[in-house]
Amino acid sequence: MTDLNIDDFCKDSALVLSTLYETFPRRHTLFVEDICGREETDEFGMHSERHLACLAAMLWLAEEGFLRYEDTIRQEAIDLAVLTGRSFTLLTTPCAEFHPPESASLPPSVRLEHRTHLHRLRYALQQKSSVEIRAAVLQLMTRMLDSNPQGHRPRDLQGDPPGAGKPVPAGSEPGDLSAQGE
Repeated sequence: MTDLNIDDFCKDSALVLSTLYETFPRRHTLFVEDICGREETDEFGMHSERHLACLAAMLWLAEEGFLRYEDTIRQEAIDLAVLTGRSFTLLTTPCAEFHPPESASLPPSVRLEHRTHLHRLRYALQQKSSVEIRAAVLQLMTRMLDSNPQGHRPRDLQGDPPGAGKPVPAGSEPGDLSAQGE
């Protein structure tokens, strides 16, 4: 038996990444109901577990470096979201394990595009197969982890870490004693 929460997470993740790719590089407001569907709040104005799980998936994708965003809009959306460079690159990279059935008759350049991780996500969503969606998302996440071999955490939600993007003066690495006057 499959874990339905993981199936929902994978579907939400695939839709979030596909949506942000469609608007890349522009920032986009991602509404939870656009990803998981509209659900009514209860008599106290509380969102359903499904709605909250979808929002949590969006926030988790940001924490793990798949996307950045400026702020949340209550529990309704994440505002000004955009794919990270690593995520964009990974989505556009060919997926060796994916061979879409319709690609044999396509020109080589189009065939290559149809073999990307992004196209695999879209194909799985189109097939509405939770098994295909899960496989595509988990492979993408595995590749993201593999592309970060040093085990460094992705940038935090607030943007670049202090000093990021600034050139490091020659001889100022922590282990360089000549920069410290010794």
